[in-house]
Amino acid sequence: MFVLSPVMDEEDRHRQLIGVYDTLMKLLSPWIDHYVWDFEPISPRIYTHDGYEYVFANLQLGELISDEWLITWLLYNVSLQYEDVFVQVYDYEGEFVLIESWESLPSWVSPEVATNRVWLNKGRFIIIPDVYYMDRSLKLVEALTFLTKASYKCLINVEMNAIIGEKLKEYPYKALESQLSVDFQLEADLIGPLIDNSNQLNHVIWDKVKDVSIMNDGLEEEYPIGETVLVKARMRVETYLLLKTTLERFEKDDVVEDGGKFISIALKEYFERENISLRALDQDELAVFNEQNSKDLLQVELQRNGVIEKFTSPLLEFDNIEDVNEEGTDNEKIMMEKLESFFKDTEANIDGVVNKSEEEATESDTDDDEKTRDFLTKANVDIDEDDFFEFFAKEALKMSDEDLDQLRNLTINDDSEQEEDDGDDNDNEDEFNFDDTPLSHEELQESLRDFLKSLKENPMDGPASTFLENLK
Repeated sequence: MFVLSPVMDEEDRHRQLIGVYDTLMKLLSPWIDHYVWDFEPISPRIYTHDGYEYVFANLQLGELISDEWLITWLLYNVSLQYEDVFVQVYDYEGEFVLIESWESLPSWVSPEVATNRVWLNKGRFIIIPDVYYMDRSLKLVEALTFLTKASYKCLINVEMNAIIGEKLKEYPYKALESQLSVDFQLEADLIGPLIDNSNQLNHVIWDKVKDVSIMNDGLEEEYPIGETVLVKARMRVETYLLLKTTLERFEKDDVVEDGGKFISIALKEYFERENISLRALDQDELAVFNEQNSKDLLQVELQRNGVIEKFTSPLLEFDNIEDVNEEGTDNEKIMMEKLESFFKDTEANIDGVVNKSEEEATESDTDDDEKTRDFLTKANVDIDEDDFFEFFAKEALKMSDEDLDQLRNLTINDDSEQEEDDGDDNDNEDEFNFDDTPLSHEELQESLRDFLKSLKENPMDGPASTFLENLK
């Protein structure tokens, strides 16, 4: 985060930056104290480099990369309060805001030229234009020079900001619904260092789940643990579901006891690996720890500060994950019922479009075609069928150029064969004699089930995928 202004001297910029830092820390404070981070809480500091003073912070992301959007939301709110603050956010893959909104970007914005060109200022993302050091990325000092002298020349992509804005609207509630308290029976000797390193719990669990031997060998036989005590731990919903489903896979259904044994083993190995000393359990300290974790202090603090209006419950709709059996899961049954209803109901109303009789549909389609042709004729627009075919195949069906060429060749060959066979139509009459008998209820269900299974095994992108997602 930089304070950049052509009318400010060094002292004014320093004073402004201190104010920006204080604002950021005020917003961050409840999250640093009470949010369940994957590794460590984010910790901003003020630095000076090449004559520029700035606020810098990094966040180590493990499996739970959604936290980078939480930080972006917090920085967005800081930027709204200052005219001359310019913020840059990026991760190990680069400018992740560009990855999120890539469809809206100008064609010249590519990874080779994007570095140090995208900045957050006054609640909007701006782009340093390509005319400034064309065809390459910018050095940081080059970007800061441009923003200081000519930030008004930066590009403001409305569509890009709308896409990112929709993403940021999910926060803070998306982050809050990922937190919960869970009871575990943990080995008593581990409680002291756990209290001192509680932010490491999620990372430790994710790391240990990869070691399937802990389950295959048996929690009790190969990994004995000592006396246990009940501990209330704050953890991520994703971590809890991962642990629960892992236990169920090995027929362990007691999360408090079996999950506690798993966590005790994982913590013991982690403390040994990191040279973290064990210490005696303090019962009073444990009582305070459990009392604090039984409450959602983060939401209490955010509500007190006016950041949120109401509490958000943990998002646990994937709590019951079952293997697919012959009859399918509940979600598949519901989806099949919706599909079956859609295909059977001749009065189905989808997005305001009512199914019509064949005669009505034909008349309506004819009228629409004539109106379309008249409009295009008046507008002097000529639609080339081959261009439209190529557009549809690439944009809607996501076909590659190679697949498109093969399809064209296949179409040409089919037409040639059809011309050769035109004189002998009767020979193939039975081959195309389809059975018009309606499917029975059971046959329809079986067909839909096969259809859903094929979609699960071979997911696709495009309009059909969107339509099926809306049926869920």
